[in-house]
Amino acid sequence: MYNSIGFPFRFIEEIERRRKLQSQFSNICKKYGFEEIEIPIICPFKEIFGHPPLPLRYEDIFRVFQGNIFYNNKQTRGTVRYEGTTPIASLVSSWGFRRKTSYSYHYFQEMIRLENCDECNEKKQKAFFQIGLETFSKKYEHHLKRTIDVISIMSELFSFLDLKPKIRFSHVSLFEKNLLKNGFDVIERRKIISFLEKKDFVKLHFTLRKMKSQRW
Repeated sequence: MYNSIGFPFRFIEEIERRRKLQSQFSNICKKYGFEEIEIPIICPFKEIFGHPPLPLRYEDIFRVFQGNIFYNNKQTRGTVRYEGTTPIASLVSSWGFRRKTSYSYHYFQEMIRLENCDECNEKKQKAFFQIGLETFSKKYEHHLKRTIDVISIMSELFSFLDLKPKIRFSHVSLFEKNLLKNGFDVIERRKIISFLEKKDFVKLHFTLRKMKSQRW
């Protein structure tokens, strides 16, 4: 049930399911060495439409809530939380983090976007919870290891929930290029994509653990 602008009323059953999922997700991430992080609910536009590494595209301006906020005692334009990647990337690129070589964060937080509404058959501002895994590394070996860890975390979470998720590769070539860039050979790439498409997370997890043990 949504109010007039798309914010849902959440009742006890949904809240309990979410807390159970969040707890399990947090435990799995902790096992793989990911730190939990909370992202600000609101931030100035300049932190989103600023410099790289990951600025939000200008065409996405219509997909976020906009408004006036007070920042450093000055009134400025801002937005509520749209995603996690951009503000975390902004944090990592800040002065205080530059000396560190790698980061691995996870979050489970509410996001707000303009989404299709099934009830009214039009776009509507909606709030929903999003699971996020963000990794950054200056070393190739660490980045490769974390790529395997991310897939392993999600496969364990799917197994815990006994889910058969709909996995759609809209950019298969891009996904393959990313695996190639991170050192996966052609056989490994085909195995990973095949297991994901078939939703065979047991074999996927076993294969990833084997790859990991062979490299480290």
